[in-house]
Amino acid sequence: MALRRNNTDEIIVVNAGRGMPAALATKLMKESGARVVAVSAANDPFFTIYPAFAAWHSGMEWIAPGELETALAIADVCIIGGEDHPDAVSLLHDGADLPARYPQLVIARMTGFGAAAPDLPAVDLLVQARSGMVWEHRPDRPIALGCLLPTYGSVLLTVLGIWTALVERLDSGLGQLVQSSMFQGGAMFWGPYWMIPHTPTPEIMKFQPRGARHLTFQCADGGYVQLAPGAAGSLAKLYAVLEIPVAVDPAARGTPDVRGGLANYFGDTALLEKHIARFQRDDLLRRLWAQGFAADAVLKPGECWDEPQAQSGLYLQSDAEGTRYVGPLIRMTIRPDSEGEGDNDPGAQCAGVGPLSGVRIVDFGAVVAGPYASALLADLGADVIKVEPLAGDFTRERLRTTIIANHGKRSIALDAKDESDARTIQSLCRSANIVHHNFRVGVAERLKLDRQSLRDGNPKLVTLHSSAYGEVGPKATFPGLDMVIQAYCGHEHRSGGEGNPPLCGRSFFVDYVAAGAGAIAMVRGLFEQRSRGRGGDFGTSLLEAGLFLVAELIQTDGRFKGAPPLDHEQAGFDPHERIYETSDGWIAIAARGAAMQTRLLNFLREIDGALTAPLSSAAVAACFASLRTHELLDRLHAADIWSVACAEDGWRDLAEAAAQQGQPMLREIAVPGECVVTGWFGPLFHMSRSELEYSRGASPALNEHGTQIRMELA
Repeated sequence: MALRRNNTDEIIVVNAGRGMPAALATKLMKESGARVVAVSAANDPFFTIYPAFAAWHSGMEWIAPGELETALAIADVCIIGGEDHPDAVSLLHDGADLPARYPQLVIARMTGFGAAAPDLPAVDLLVQARSGMVWEHRPDRPIALGCLLPTYGSVLLTVLGIWTALVERLDSGLGQLVQSSMFQGGAMFWGPYWMIPHTPTPEIMKFQPRGARHLTFQCADGGYVQLAPGAAGSLAKLYAVLEIPVAVDPAARGTPDVRGGLANYFGDTALLEKHIARFQRDDLLRRLWAQGFAADAVLKPGECWDEPQAQSGLYLQSDAEGTRYVGPLIRMTIRPDSEGEGDNDPGAQCAGVGPLSGVRIVDFGAVVAGPYASALLADLGADVIKVEPLAGDFTRERLRTTIIANHGKRSIALDAKDESDARTIQSLCRSANIVHHNFRVGVAERLKLDRQSLRDGNPKLVTLHSSAYGEVGPKATFPGLDMVIQAYCGHEHRSGGEGNPPLCGRSFFVDYVAAGAGAIAMVRGLFEQRSRGRGGDFGTSLLEAGLFLVAELIQTDGRFKGAPPLDHEQAGFDPHERIYETSDGWIAIAARGAAMQTRLLNFLREIDGALTAPLSSAAVAACFASLRTHELLDRLHAADIWSVACAEDGWRDLAEAAAQQGQPMLREIAVPGECVVTGWFGPLFHMSRSELEYSRGASPALNEHGTQIRMELA
């Protein structure tokens, strides 16, 4: 039966892509209200690679490859590219001819490296290795990421690009090509580290060093806890709970200090370890939570699924056979057509360059999960006004994070408890298209910035609340930071590797995913506002982000499948797709499919004729250890075995190669009072028609634009 539209308002997405990136992108599009049609492929290898692959396609329609052209004629979006596998069918190739044939179509092309290295295979581990991500944890050797950050990042960028192009199409009537890559997706998580100061200053050089030990400790019962000081007074609370007889500043946050060295960067680990070892894990956590201290248990992937918090919302879903899998990343409620006019068209006063030019966002966010969401939209032309307390956002102490999360914005400092400033806040919110915050649950209501209060003055407003553990459930009001959600959702267990202690990620990747989800939610709401004159209330959380990052996991008949931990050496998940040491460096291989794995075995037998299948990591490592990196790679390439060198800081030459192809990825901005820095400022994806403003300047000084903004509201 030919594909037909059910109504004129629906957004139809055709998934003609491959593997996990394309599947998760279409899952997010479906969860944000689109109708998704997937093109079936015989013997698709990804159904075997990822146990959750079928669950990702739950509720989607299927068409045969021969029906693809008919579907594209009525579709709004087509996703192409994705993940490489020698046995996977490639449909539509690079999509270069699609815009001319289907001018209404938004084409989302997902690649491994984009213009930086178009000939390299799109495999997550190869992206990690070639870009240098594998070098970001330890100072002495590379390790694989326990979470597939390049893949997840590319999914978020693709979906953000799709909704942005759909918003732009409302004015132009035309689709366009949106291109993102795993390389750019991975770069989203490393912004504070992948930054080049032209004149290093003491403040710009303050960042977490590789190898710094996090506050992850084993309790008396063998269970682990993750601690996350950071709030004012948190260090005193921690010492009081642990009964440590040491005087500390009652206002101290427990701020990281490089003077403590790698072992004590986050605190006195020997002292904390000694006292924590006296407690049973659950008892310690109850005591910490009673004091409002951010902490949680280090659990295996899926272990939190049966906890009351995960059971309290839509965090998990089940299919007809009872298989459980990760639920939506974003919650949304579209409000019916509003009566009355909402003053949410700031128009020329915030006009600029980019597909979101003319859009005003009022940002009450702090740290990363809140403000980085709107920074992604500032890069697309939105006028983002950062509202800070009079003392400023406390994360201004971390200059690199501040630059990444707040570049391109305007700043105004206001006291929400002051009557005059409260009126200014309300005027700002009435003038906005979008208002968002990441306050703890209950704070917005006290400040009259809750959804109901905001839409009373602006019926068509889009609101976003990014919370910690979600807005309902027994932990809804708990403090939550990236590290504790990494622990709770199983990421530290995966990253630690088989038989090793848990490992907290150096990148606050849960924060960045929550921010990416927030950016998608805001643009999705803007589409509703612009196309149908309706407002919407959106939500996401660190918990939903943490669960999304183990989307490979399913539970069938009580047993979990997918999302395994790294091996003991933290080098990979499988001997055929792993990091190996050579005589003078490190390489990563990805021998995918039976034919390539046979070629690898034959190659290894040239070195050790006694080898037999199945291969072990130790056997492969022994063969590679005596060979020089370049020699080994030349021979592997000649045998058509996918492989790359583990290049420390490889992101630099990759970005330079992309710039030479007309797709710049790095930008320069001037940091007032500091220096010029080169880094990942500007959109992390490319659009074929829309002009993108790649840098609107550094993060603003506190209240830098206060007078200007007040004049606009007068």
